[in-house]
Amino acid sequence: MTHHLPHDDTLARYAAGTLEPGLRLLVDAQLEVAAKARRRLAFFNDAAGVILTGMPPSEMAADSLTRAFASLDLPLPEPAPAPQVRHAARMPEGIRLPKALAGCSTSRWIWISPGVYWSTVTIPGAPKATVGLIKAAPGRPLPEHGHGGSELTFVLQGSFFDETGRYGPGDLCETDETVEHTPIADQEEGCICIIAMDTIPRFRGLLGALLRPFTN
Repeated sequence: MTHHLPHDDTLARYAAGTLEPGLRLLVDAQLEVAAKARRRLAFFNDAAGVILTGMPPSEMAADSLTRAFASLDLPLPEPAPAPQVRHAARMPEGIRLPKALAGCSTSRWIWISPGVYWSTVTIPGAPKATVGLIKAAPGRPLPEHGHGGSELTFVLQGSFFDETGRYGPGDLCETDETVEHTPIADQEEGCICIIAMDTIPRFRGLLGALLRPFTN
């Protein structure tokens, strides 16, 4: 059962189409499995529709119709080549990535601290988005870090806890610049998550310098 959903302002930005691609990807992932999140998003979509309905109509330019018909004679753009999807990060048996990641590529697992590994997720059309898979062995802490903006963490398997609570499969943990935390994987199952950030995390000390190339 999903207990943790995106904050309302995040869902509002999602509904408005202004949410950063990496963060949007994680909201998409939770929408696949959480009916409560879909119902909440429907509320914001309905609210946006009411606002648009109440807006006064705007006048069209005199030549709008002419330009619209003229555009029909333009050649269609060449279709973009299909992205080369490469999943180098091997997942444990029984773990399936969300459909939201279907067009994304993953790098091989890279060691970032004892028992903790990172795989970079590349989103087609958004190469600068900071998204990755995190795999943590049972009881292992992720590096302590803060944020310069928003961070979303979607749990695929196992669970973790931090200063804000405990998160299990299907949960979405949302933190911002006010939070510094040290997530710790479940003592028995460990944890596999997808993480997205709209700014580079602030890791502490020498470890921060070592991790920066993987999250930048």
